[in-house]
Amino acid sequence: MLPRFLTSVLILLGFSGPISARTLSVELEVLHVAGQLSQAELNALLASPRLYIEAHYQPTRLIAGETARREKIMPIGSKLFAIGQITTRQGTQIERQGRSLRVRIDDTHPAHASYRLNALRLAVPIAPAPGRPQPDMEVWLANPVARQGAHEQALLSRNSAFDLGLRLRYRWDDAPGEHVPVPLSCHDDIQALGKGQYRFRQEPRLLRLFGSIDFGSSGQKIPAGARRFMLTPPYPAPLTGWQLVDQQLVQLRVDGKTLESLSLHAERQGSDGCRYMRNLDAWFADGQLVKLKRSGHGLHTSTCEEPAASEPTTEIHWNDDGTLARFVESSTLATRVWDAFRASNPACTADQSPPPGSAEIAALRDEVDRLRSAFLQGSKP
Repeated sequence: MLPRFLTSVLILLGFSGPISARTLSVELEVLHVAGQLSQAELNALLASPRLYIEAHYQPTRLIAGETARREKIMPIGSKLFAIGQITTRQGTQIERQGRSLRVRIDDTHPAHASYRLNALRLAVPIAPAPGRPQPDMEVWLANPVARQGAHEQALLSRNSAFDLGLRLRYRWDDAPGEHVPVPLSCHDDIQALGKGQYRFRQEPRLLRLFGSIDFGSSGQKIPAGARRFMLTPPYPAPLTGWQLVDQQLVQLRVDGKTLESLSLHAERQGSDGCRYMRNLDAWFADGQLVKLKRSGHGLHTSTCEEPAASEPTTEIHWNDDGTLARFVESSTLATRVWDAFRASNPACTADQSPPPGSAEIAALRDEVDRLRSAFLQGSKP
């Protein structure tokens, strides 16, 4: 009876017993890979003994000189900033099965009892390649880690050259029940299919390929082996009566395809005394449009107070097979957004604009195709 009484007194005085140790069971599975990372290379990276998972810890109390550092802040005063701690799981500490990784992480840092688990990060060295100069493939898995329960979430990790779609599950050892999925609702890049399955947005390979190339601008060097074309008067519609300030079409052969980057900036003086501008950027692969962005606007001048209404800014992306991937049109009055990935998600129905009409897309294609033909018939500097 006496020991129980003493225990109650100690608890009332704030001297509780030792905190029971908790562990977090983590399971990560790669469900999707796209871009410049082969299936075989992904499998080798996941099996690599150099792959590691970092557990990041934060202090429960900020104590200057022990768990935190004090720094001056402007205009006066100072603030405590936490000093984090990290432990690493690597090699046999990580269980591997196909594209799944499993690991157990302690909630408390082994050398710092007042620190608690806050975040998880995966990294593995990766060989450099075009579009991926980084020495490591890294993914922040959970930041922050939920402090209770069993959780499931989908992640889309975008690298400069490739994407990884992952499913993360983690459970505290005192958590009952099944993993609870993080609600996605209408997500831009991930669609929940149920039963732990997800659909991820796949960026078209051609868009990614164009994004990795610096075509330069007029007056600058272009890539080795590329050709530059310039428009020569008379200019085709819709540039009749406009002055070209900047323009070029750069053609380059890459991976068995002829890539072309067209860009121009035109200006003219309107009859109302205002200055007007038009901008166009377009990417072509083997003569087919991959991306198009067109805009136009007016500028105030000393003789013009109110330019006529600007043209809407229109941006269109196409998939590798030529189907429409994304359409965005914005103006001062309204914005239209149609996205093929979101259109397939029932949760996005209320957020979608109707798809653009085929005649509208055909008119834009025709305009840009005529400009491309005029460039290719022009002179090369």
